[in-house]
Amino acid sequence: MDVPEHKQVKMVAIRLKSTAAVWWDRLVVQRKRQKKNPIRTWRKMKQLMLERFLPEDYEQILYKMYIECVQGKRLVTEYTAEFLRFSEHTELGESQNQKVARYIRGLKGSLQEKMSLQTVWTVAEASNLALKAELMEKSPRNFSSFRNNGKGHRSNVCPSRRVAAVVGERDDDDDETEQLDEDEYA
Repeated sequence: MDVPEHKQVKMVAIRLKSTAAVWWDRLVVQRKRQKKNPIRTWRKMKQLMLERFLPEDYEQILYKMYIECVQGKRLVTEYTAEFLRFSEHTELGESQNQKVARYIRGLKGSLQEKMSLQTVWTVAEASNLALKAELMEKSPRNFSSFRNNGKGHRSNVCPSRRVAAVVGERDDDDDETEQLDEDEYA
């Protein structure tokens, strides 16, 4: 949207909501009382808004969130969206290869393992490969049980598996020894 420079401040001011709108109105009135020139450039308005609404250590917080960005229990698409958002806002000057390495390091271990089998040059390629690997993990496999050749399960979780209980023999000699010991001390 191409808005002329002299209208940018007004356009943004109109779109401000709640706390930001109240702050802006007070700032305009305050500058009039102090007989200062009104703010006319978007650059100055943006600077004032950043000073007012972002913490001083905002860049550090953003950098930390980017460095610690991991998939966890989320889907690959959710992780990718957050990773890209953080990487766009942090200006680290990373090469494409460094971003790809950071992206892959944030994936689940099982996906990292699959990703290591193929060389990837961009985050988009890595994301596509991770999506495919995730789909492979979720899709049912055609396991066959060694016990009954049943499909879809392994033998250790076979539904037709019988449970055998082993009952040890009882030694009657132990009972006699206990009775003798009791008689001796009585």
